[in-house]
Amino acid sequence: EFGGSITLEVGKYGYSRLVTAIEGPVGESDISYRLTASTYDYDGQYNNAIQPSQDLGSRSTDDVSLTLYAQPSDKFSAKFRYHKWTDEDGPDVGVGWGPDNAPHAFNCQPGGSQPTNFICGVPPWPIPSQMAQDSILTPELKNKFFSQAMIDAFVTPMFSGFGLERHAEEISLILDYELDSGVTIQFISAAHEDGYATMNDVDRRPTAGLTGYVLFAPSSADSYQLLINKMDDSHQEIRITSPSDQRFRWLIGAAKSERKGLATRYSQLAGYAPSA
Repeated sequence: EFGGSITLEVGKYGYSRLVTAIEGPVGESDISYRLTASTYDYDGQYNNAIQPSQDLGSRSTDDVSLTLYAQPSDKFSAKFRYHKWTDEDGPDVGVGWGPDNAPHAFNCQPGGSQPTNFICGVPPWPIPSQMAQDSILTPELKNKFFSQAMIDAFVTPMFSGFGLERHAEEISLILDYELDSGVTIQFISAAHEDGYATMNDVDRRPTAGLTGYVLFAPSSADSYQLLINKMDDSHQEIRITSPSDQRFRWLIGAAKSERKGLATRYSQLAGYAPSA
């Protein structure tokens, strides 16, 4: 029978979630369907103190799925499902403490004569000015992390900024057939693909432009990490099962799975050029 639903949620900090679903028969056939779609947005609860127009912790997801189900007889059924979604999240919420932004937090000298460079007890809650990190894609960072040579090396090319981005999809098919003897044959096939990437300010502090020395060599305090991953897997399985009402029951089957993962990882620490 035809039916459907719509769900809408709204809240603070730009939160919204819309979910729609419809289902019903495909014409006069023995096939029925269900189509769902959803969208989710959240602006984030915190502002980047050094870039007030940028929210930290923002999230966005778009999702769609289609299911087809057919049961032309009591002996046979088939179920097909396709699912796809994307995530586009902004820079995450993270605070790193150092002598430049939280000198009051370092209150302990466990070594006696050592400098006061430890935090003892319960750390104080971060204040708004400490919710700050270098998460703006400047022309300099574009040249370092997104040069054409590096883009050519990416395992998936969709990523281009701070935060997280994901493109994923999955597909599956399940066939069930019952013989006159009561023996059931089931075939399952599925495949998934997941490409995602993150780029973060490693130290979680506004250290862009700060300079110093590493092993007596001038260096910058800038530190970033770019991770790009792509994962694929597939699975096929067949099961032959005895009738469930027998005193002696059995199952025989075979399965084959294949998984592949690729990763591109670049880090810049202490101001040097990105290294894989």
